[in-house]
This record gives sequence, structure tokens and C-alpha cells, in this order.
Amino acid sequence: MIRGACAIVVFLCLGVQDRDLIDELRELRRAVVAKQKEAARHSEAALHALDRADYEKAVEERQKARPVELEVASLLDRERKLILEAAKALISDLNHRDIAVRDRATENLIRLGPGAISLLQDFRKDESPPEVRVRIDWIVRQLRINQINYGDGFLRQWAVDATASSEYSPDGWNAKQATGKPDTEQAGDIATAWTTREQDAGEAWIELTYERLVRPVKVRIHETHNPGAVVKIEAVDTAKKWHAMWRGVDPTKVPPAWFEVCFDAPPFDTRTIRITLDTSRVAGWNEIDAVELIGEEPRSNGP
Repeated sequence: MIRGACAIVVFLCLGVQDRDLIDELRELRRAVVAKQKEAARHSEAALHALDRADYEKAVEERQKARPVELEVASLLDRERKLILEAAKALISDLNHRDIAVRDRATENLIRLGPGAISLLQDFRKDESPPEVRVRIDWIVRQLRINQINYGDGFLRQWAVDATASSEYSPDGWNAKQATGKPDTEQAGDIATAWTTREQDAGEAWIELTYERLVRPVKVRIHETHNPGAVVKIEAVDTAKKWHAMWRGVDPTKVPPAWFEVCFDAPPFDTRTIRITLDTSRVAGWNEIDAVELIGEEPRSNGP
């Protein structure tokens, strides 16, 4: 797994042991996602085998999935324990005499994610210093907001802005149609998805910008018409340098469908990705309705 040197910067308020805990949390969350994906592959293979009436293969795939699911449960239990351990160290700093330490503890408790809520609520007492109570209440509110947006310990986001190398028209099928949550529920040539001005015209791209900086670990592309044309996914770092995160063949065949690509978290933060299509690869207009970016909280103190 890739580890950025700036991990030390983010958690300055923690001791060496506590920084190790935070790093282990990140590794656990990556492992959980990988194992969940592995279990899903076996479960999907079992369903396909059932569709073919290949019951022996279906049982074999389910038997493969079960130990992976148990491993996921064990990893999630370890994650919960680590969150509690790290939170206890940070909570004590909410009453530190140095306001800089109190502020960093507040920020890092939020970074632990919604799993810290119950411990914070247990710690908050009426006799606690007023500032501690205010800080805990504010942290819990932020974590509850994050609870809506986080899955598996990662931040999930829909694009808030988009530009493209070309778009079919300024109104329907424009780049902005790929922002926000999916709103093209059916397959077909529908104006609520983005597509290029010309069909079968070689390479084209769409750039999508998100509200929060993250270290990307997964991109989900909702393809709604003539899918399978995606050939590259890139991310731009805070120094405006582009990095190729994935190159290959998009296997998506039947729309509407999700094309999902996972990768190890890189040593940089991003809020903008670029998706390149080879529009000549799949005949007709290739349409994208929405793109979800999933990532870790940044390890730097960027905006």
C-alpha cells in the first residue's frame, strides 16, 4: 500500500503510537474494501451459476465467499476497536491548555469518522468544561453529517461541476448532466446524461470536480447508453499535475450499468478527475449520467 510522508503532518497532535493507530485504520479500511469486492465477485459468480442451473458451481462460489465475508467482519471489528483507542487519546486533548492542541484534536476526531460518535457522547458530561461540551457537540454534528456521505470509512461524493472536450448541446446531453446523483434511470439516448457532439469520433474526455479533496480509491461511472468506451481515468493533484489512475478496457455491455474501478490511494490529494473515452470503440453516442468519487480523507492540511 502507498503511504504518503505527509501522514505525519495531519496528526501532529498524536504521539507516535497514536499515529501508528491512524495508519493502521487507513490500511484496515483499504483491506475491507478489497475483501468486500472479493466476496461480491464470488457471490455474483454464484448467482450467474444458478442462472445456468450449474448448482455445483454455485455452491463452490458461495463456499469461497463465506470465509471472505467472515474476514470482512473481523476487519470491521478491529476497525471499531482502533477508532475507540485513537478517540480516547484525542478526547483528552479537548481540554488541553494549548488551544492549538485542542483545535487539532477536534479536527482529528472528525477524521476518525462516525465510529467515534458513541464514545464522544459517553464522554460528554454536564460537569465537563463548557468548551469541551461545545466542541463535542460540534464534532458529533459534523460526524452525523458525514455519516450520510461516508461508506466503509471513505468519503463518497458526486461531482459539483464538469467540463468536457465536447458536448452534444448547451442544454441536453451537456457536461453538467454528469454532475450530481444519477437521474437517468433508464437506458437509452436521454438528455439527462452527457455525451459528445459527434459520435464515433475517437478520443473525448470529461473532467469532473468535487467539493472535497480526497485520496481517491475508487471511481464509479454510471453509463446509460452504448457503454464500454471508457479507456482511461486520471486525477489531478494540488500542483495541477495529472496522474493516470487506470488504463484499460471498459467491460460494460448492457446499460444502465456501473463501471467501477478501484486503485490504491495515491500519495496526493485531488478533487478533479478526467475520464477519457474512445468513442470509436463502441458505435453510437456513449452517454454518462453520473460519476461517484470515493476516497480517503486527505493526509495534508489542504483546503
